Amino acid sequence: MLDERQVKCAEMLAIGIGKAEIATIVGISRTTLWSWEKLKEFQAKLDEFEQEISFQSKRILKGALINASKVLVEQLKSKNEKIAQGAATDILDRGHGKATSRMELADGREDKDTVTADILDQELKEFDKEQ
Repeated sequence: MLDERQVKCAEMLAIGIGKAEIATIVGISRTTLWSWEKLKEFQAKLDEFEQEISFQSKRILKGALINASKVLVEQLKSKNEKIAQGAATDILDRGHGKATSRMELADGREDKDTVTADILDQELKEFDKEQ
């Protein structure tokens, strides 16, 4: 069972406070903190705190999605073409996935070929002509 100081250290680690600062706040050496981090129970508590932080963060971000979407849609109406185009690109990327201009094909060989969409299109056209 972890004591109060160990729980406090795990919580502070989870929120991103540096180890030296944690050791000073709790009144332990960094070596002690380092040894606590190796304990399975400490690691479990740290994981628990990190999962809770992640869950809470996602809830906060989900709550902001509607407002963020409205801002992005409003930017479409901007008189500044770069802002409007950027907003349109962001919306399309999120709605349809970001387009890529090249593909990597691997067939198990050491020398993997990088194939651009243009080359792939040309090869497909040639293949269709042969058929």
